[in-house]
Amino acid sequence: AAAMHRLRIAFKKLRYTLETIEGIVGPTGWEPRAAAVAAKMQKHLGRLHDLDEALVRMGRARGLEHEPRREVVQALEKERHRAGHKCEREAKSALAELDAMVSFMGEAT
Repeated sequence: AAAMHRLRIAFKKLRYTLETIEGIVGPTGWEPRAAAVAAKMQKHLGRLHDLDEALVRMGRARGLEHEPRREVVQALEKERHRAGHKCEREAKSALAELDAMVSFMGEAT
């Protein structure tokens, strides 16, 4: 969970950096696509972080009856598992796409 949250922050910083330099440096054409990739990953990883936080809060919700709380935790864990796999797939794709952009940029200079 902590590593995925750090990855989310890294994508967030990448997106904000690309959006900041967009009008400052000469355009190479890849910045908008890279920012879109970063924004998409930030969204997926944000959902994963929200589920992690919900699980922490449910773990602390001792005032709830045992069975309903267990059912909610199970549903959250199932969704977290699904979202985690989606983030892993999307991250591999996003990182490969960003790597290709950076490689192309290096060849162009």
